[in-house]
Amino acid sequence: MAQFRLMPLVLVSAAAHVFLSGSAIAQPPARDLERLLEEAITRAAHLSGLYSEASRELDEPDRGNSLANYGVKEHRCTALGLLLGWAPAVSALNEIVTDDGPTADDPVRDELMSSRAIYLSHFVLNARFTLNQPADERAISWNLDCVGSFGIPAAAAVRGPATRAKLRVEGNALIVLGDIEDGFAEEFARAIAANPKIEVVAISSGGGGVLEAMRAGQMIRALKLNTELYGNCFSACVFLFMGGVERLVWRPYPDLGFHQVSLADDRVSPGDKIYDVIGDYADAMGVNRRFVLAAMFAAKPEDMFSSDIFELCDNQVVTFIQGLRAPGQC
Repeated sequence: MAQFRLMPLVLVSAAAHVFLSGSAIAQPPARDLERLLEEAITRAAHLSGLYSEASRELDEPDRGNSLANYGVKEHRCTALGLLLGWAPAVSALNEIVTDDGPTADDPVRDELMSSRAIYLSHFVLNARFTLNQPADERAISWNLDCVGSFGIPAAAAVRGPATRAKLRVEGNALIVLGDIEDGFAEEFARAIAANPKIEVVAISSGGGGVLEAMRAGQMIRALKLNTELYGNCFSACVFLFMGGVERLVWRPYPDLGFHQVSLADDRVSPGDKIYDVIGDYADAMGVNRRFVLAAMFAAKPEDMFSSDIFELCDNQVVTFIQGLRAPGQC
């Protein structure tokens, strides 16, 4: 059968590919990130000690919730950029971390210092997360979550064998990170069979084979597993995500993106039977087929349509949005 594809999202200029293979996946020294991490720890502790007891009321639950993911996406991209040798691409983000903060005569100094301390503390957490992330996953996360955002240019993307989906077990979760290529469903089945304690599949992918994604999604549903977003999820990745009984989106709210199907690099027209297959799959997963197909038709294979997160909830693509919708309200 012809392999219908939803083109993996690759924001790369042809003249600026960075290829990874074998031992070349080893990353540059992490000294810059470690130095920045130590600076952030020192600055956060200093600012936390400076703002007054009165201003500590700013950290009541409502404010804590509003700042719960303050800067998380930017912090991870800063850390990834430094580890992957793209320090110039994240220099503006570095400056935000190393900024001295409010001056003594600022009228809202306490509030700014409180926010600043939280911001830096989040940088520390996310820098440590990135330092502990498997080296062969960093390039995939960088391409999916950072390139094309925060002023990071397309030329900073990493290409090569490292983009194929990696499957890794962490606790009760199977983490799926990377492109959904031929053979993915079989690899997925083997990973699930070898790890019977898996309860959730955490996903981040730029896309790939439609049928491979749907086969794996059907396995997820048959086994009554949940899905959640590990990072951005584009094109065919959305079908894998739909397989979950519960489909969870946690802060800081990664993107889900849709576009039309391609076959041998040509766009597949809306009248093709593959869209009936996709619509039937959406029905089986309890998702609004009309919404899914309309979202796909809204973008050519080389583009991407990202819907409002509340629309995703209202049309059952997701079933829970942390901090925005309570369980059962999607």
